[in-house]
Amino acid sequence: MHNKLLHKTARVLKAIDEHQALGLEELYLLLGLPKPTLKRLLDDLEEMGWLYRRLGDKRYVSLSNIHGPGDSRYHLAKEAHPFLDQLFESTGLASDLVIATASGPSILESNFSRLGIRTGRDRLIGARPCPLHAASGRALCAHQLLNGSSSWLAPGFRDNQLRDNQPQDNPLRDSQLRQLADEYRDGYFRRLSGNWEYGFRFPFKIDAIAIALSIKQRTMASLNLYWDKQRFTYKTVEKRYLSRLEAIGQQLMPVLERHVATLETLSQRDLLPGPGMPASAAFQPAFSQSTGDVAASTARPVRRHAQSSEP
Repeated sequence: MHNKLLHKTARVLKAIDEHQALGLEELYLLLGLPKPTLKRLLDDLEEMGWLYRRLGDKRYVSLSNIHGPGDSRYHLAKEAHPFLDQLFESTGLASDLVIATASGPSILESNFSRLGIRTGRDRLIGARPCPLHAASGRALCAHQLLNGSSSWLAPGFRDNQLRDNQPQDNPLRDSQLRQLADEYRDGYFRRLSGNWEYGFRFPFKIDAIAIALSIKQRTMASLNLYWDKQRFTYKTVEKRYLSRLEAIGQQLMPVLERHVATLETLSQRDLLPGPGMPASAAFQPAFSQSTGDVAASTARPVRRHAQSSEP
């Protein structure tokens, strides 16, 4: 009996290592083990710290294996999980933790699954928010532009316009940069309408707000809230939930500080996009009137970005 259990456990761990992330149904189809047996094994392995069941897509990933501690991203995602849960409990809105990689923003973890919507759930982790349209992408993009590094962006945006505030010859581009500069000053960012960058159907007419999360003056991640704009207006969410988003962002900072080496490494790596996502389409948007609508600026109180407590 003991040998059989070890054999089943080894098969489960090997399958997850080979595929990087698998859900219960996927493991059932791959291994043919009874679902109750499989679920008990997975629960035990998660309790022992070998596996983590991601909040965003309910898939299991390896935290430890015979070769070492496993992918450090998953340890970071596991520690961020309770904060994303808290954010959902207090707002009822979906949110993502987005990190910077060499090829652009990437969703590390999400509480979207708690909405009970299946559309896109299995493709969300690893998806790439557009750096000039998605609120979470804009929070990271603003830092790049301010520091003269904009490798994520289309060639027309590779300059220091946001930092230097220089006049340019492209009115649409200029208005987008002014909007981004205003949001950076205010400390939070809004999704621009008219563009959908993900390789799956949008679950609802989306609006979003995001804050940047910075360590030692460097933006390493962003945290957002998003919702069905037919249910809530932007102003309603801003008034009710922005302060809660900022509070959770501050509570999340010690987690990011503990994993700063991981974040530094990821910022220099090209991660594979999520399932169904083209490798680069999200980062070369066509800036036309149909895809580059700019939300009108409104007067907002100046807020500070979430910062590390370290000097």
